[in-house]
Amino acid sequence: PTLILSGGLDAQTPTFRSEIVARALPNARLVVFPDSTHVQLGAINFCAAGIVAAFADDPKATLPLECVDDLRFPGFILPDGSASR
Repeated sequence: PTLILSGGLDAQTPTFRSEIVARALPNARLVVFPDSTHVQLGAINFCAAGIVAAFADDPKATLPLECVDDLRFPGFILPDGSASR
């Protein structure tokens, strides 16, 4: 089983490339984060982390995807830790 995470705003590896990979692998699962860019886990995406943890626990189980639609790209993280919009 393979879990593929893709950002809808990814200019480095666009989602259509992830879709090609997912179609080529018989047990692939693709999760697209519409408002995210290239890196999901390194960007402190707690939604992605929960999905990865659930997949690692049981690759055949239903993934907790409820958070995907609620996740919004934060803009820029300012020096004080707040996010711009």
